[in-house]
Amino acid sequence: MRIVFSIVVAVSLTFVLRSSLRHHPYRYYLGAGAISLLLGFWTVPSATTWLDTYILDLFRRGTLATALWCIVMFAGALPNGKLKRIWMPLRGTLSILAAILTLCHTITYIRIYASPVARPSLPMSGLQIVAIHLSVFLLLIMIPLTILSFPTIRSKISPKRWIAIQRLAYVFYLLLYVHIMLLLMPSATTGHLDAQISIFTYSLIYLSYFVLRIKKAVASRHGRSGCAASLLES
Repeated sequence: MRIVFSIVVAVSLTFVLRSSLRHHPYRYYLGAGAISLLLGFWTVPSATTWLDTYILDLFRRGTLATALWCIVMFAGALPNGKLKRIWMPLRGTLSILAAILTLCHTITYIRIYASPVARPSLPMSGLQIVAIHLSVFLLLIMIPLTILSFPTIRSKISPKRWIAIQRLAYVFYLLLYVHIMLLLMPSATTGHLDAQISIFTYSLIYLSYFVLRIKKAVASRHGRSGCAASLLES
């Protein structure tokens, strides 16, 4: 259920804060960085279940960051309309915010699994071990893509080269889905309802994205064919 709540929060923020995000992005980067470092390194004593589930875990489990990645992902695939007009100008800003918030998730789990005290009490399945190794590849893709999302860096690269590099984002989206599935599958197969709902939600999101991408590719191909036909007729 966290991912559903995170998507609602992320989408709401893009509507409420869209003007501020466009004109003052660095304020949000600094805020996200402060939150990531604070929650990544600080254990909140005696946190309530509500606080853990609906506030802290959105950052520590990376669900809010993932929700932002989903918006970035969909912005480029949506047909022309109000939602696309809102999200497209925010794509770069939201991708940087998502990357900064992913830092909290990374720090949290490095602290958990690197701890000699916690490690013996945290048995991991083979799928979870693969997911942890996969996270390294995700970081290696995410870091350069994030750096290139800053306008000052992007302006130093030719548009053609920038577009070619940005195609790595498709690899990132795919690996992110695989990473999430590997982490959720052990709990889902034992009947954990939250894990099952999360798998269904993520799968529905990615299936929707895949369908939109196919429709956009088909429409683009037909558009090029139509232009070619018009040129031949003329």
